[in-house]
Amino acid sequence: MNSWFKPTLLKKFLITFLIVAVIPLLIAGYFTLQRSEEELKSSLNEQYHLLTEQVRRTLDEVYIKNWVVNLTTLSAVLTADNSTQDPQTLLNTYLQQTNPLLVLTLRSAHTGKPLQLFKPEQIAKLYPQDPEQVKHFFDFFSQVGSGGNEPRVGEPIRLSGSNQIFLPVEIPFRSSDGTPATLRGVFQMTGVIDAINRDLSVGNREVYIVDHAGQVIFASENAGFAAGDSLKYPIMKNVRVGLQSTVRAFQVETFFYQGKTYLGNFSITQYTDWAIVLVDHYQNAYALVNQTKRNIYFWVAVAIILSIAFSIFFARSFSRSIGYLAKKSHQIGEGDFDIEIAVPSRDEIGQLAASLQEMVNHLKESVKVREELVAIQQEVEIASRIQHSILPDGAPEMASLTFEARYLPMAGVAGDFYDFHLLDDHRLGVLIADVSGHGIPAALISAMAKIAFSLQSATAEDPGEVIRGMNRTLEGKTEDQFLTACYVLIDLQKKELITADAGHPPLLIWRRETQEIVELKPKGGMLMAWMPEIKGPSERFDLISGDRIIFYTDGIPEAADPSGELFGEKRFNEFIGKHQDTPPRQFIDATIEHLKNWHQNDAGFDDDITMIVLDIE
Repeated sequence: MNSWFKPTLLKKFLITFLIVAVIPLLIAGYFTLQRSEEELKSSLNEQYHLLTEQVRRTLDEVYIKNWVVNLTTLSAVLTADNSTQDPQTLLNTYLQQTNPLLVLTLRSAHTGKPLQLFKPEQIAKLYPQDPEQVKHFFDFFSQVGSGGNEPRVGEPIRLSGSNQIFLPVEIPFRSSDGTPATLRGVFQMTGVIDAINRDLSVGNREVYIVDHAGQVIFASENAGFAAGDSLKYPIMKNVRVGLQSTVRAFQVETFFYQGKTYLGNFSITQYTDWAIVLVDHYQNAYALVNQTKRNIYFWVAVAIILSIAFSIFFARSFSRSIGYLAKKSHQIGEGDFDIEIAVPSRDEIGQLAASLQEMVNHLKESVKVREELVAIQQEVEIASRIQHSILPDGAPEMASLTFEARYLPMAGVAGDFYDFHLLDDHRLGVLIADVSGHGIPAALISAMAKIAFSLQSATAEDPGEVIRGMNRTLEGKTEDQFLTACYVLIDLQKKELITADAGHPPLLIWRRETQEIVELKPKGGMLMAWMPEIKGPSERFDLISGDRIIFYTDGIPEAADPSGELFGEKRFNEFIGKHQDTPPRQFIDATIEHLKNWHQNDAGFDDDITMIVLDIE
């Protein structure tokens, strides 16, 4: 049982790999479903709108508008003084030429008695079916001379026991002598219904035309309510509200009826108080989303199984390689510099093995040239901990100094690092460095740089010599990579610091007394490990109580927002002044949080970030 809970690299890697693999898959699956539902709803809204608009255009534009325009034109002809035909002949001609027109009536306020014309054969067939409703063909629904000159469309006339519907249209006008008159036509809507049935492709959906009272005027073939029924779907509450508004089209909505879920959409006609209502079963509409869910569940399960198998395989392979290098590192730690380290592959592990061998060779040369046994033992100790943290454990304890540091790698390993030399109770040397590139090669070089820094303990009082000494140690051993560094010697007793630079971002000092930022960057600083000798220029600066010293790597000013704009030195300096009274640890936390809000990328930063804050009391 104890061995099961004993931490090993294999178990750590397996757990980490599973978390990294499974959680993104689940998150991606969730957002894929959300996006699918949103896209489907948008698509359905467009489809439903097109269907209801198709019915509305057929009803409004193709038929009713045409009837209104033709009757209006006829009324204009009747108004003209130069008409060569008497009204009865003109009306009869128009009646016979207009197929859906059954009754044409002209009523004048002057005569009082209407002029009625109709198609007798068709009226004779309709009259026995429903005499009372047929009589309404000849009843005006508005008074002559009232209500202005706008065309009016009346309530549909339905014959009992029949699906036939007739629509009265009245056109108010004034005759040539100014007398108010009304021209009334009754049109048979059978052609309209046939055209809608013929041209409308609705699948399993239900389409209705309802009047302002909710009575069904038209219903598609698979509809749950028939013509003449009262449409009882809850969507009718919003339809009635829509009939009172000026809006013509509305969004898809969800409603429940008799234990089932439906999607509904409706449009309002232009010339009548009618609505075109489309109803669809929720299950049918969302069949694609349900299938997408099943596919996502399946592939997530497959990915989890493959992740487990791959993580076990890769973790064991990785663990064996790391175990081998750890064993060799242990031998180095015991002083065996004659070992040969095999390079198992060309990947990062192979680069680590090759670099470790190169470091061993360098240690052998250092022993022969300098014969500094202490320095060699220090390098061996660092080499034995290559796969462990290269950062200092804790902070230096010094009176009148508060020290806080934070290391935030972009990935699991990185090239940033920091270290310090505690010379005595009032002097402290602090180093921050940044290796170019990322990943295991950069981490290895940072480990080598730590070794190189440790070798400079004898010259820790001379910042420039520390930089030059590290460069001599690393030159030629980093392949195509390089590093920047800044080393600072702080003397609390003299209240001064000396800084030396190797191409690193400037050292910042916030002076509370004057409320300003001081940037220290000695001129002539050169990148480390690119040439045998560099200058390592230094600069001295007097400190006072309340000063805040800030070291950082370029991951802070070069953090970019989604548009690509960098955070920059100016914003960083302003942030430092704004949070001058925040303690070092909370100040670093606030800086990291502010950068995350600026970067807006859940995947993390694009570069490693290291930050050191020292407050002089």
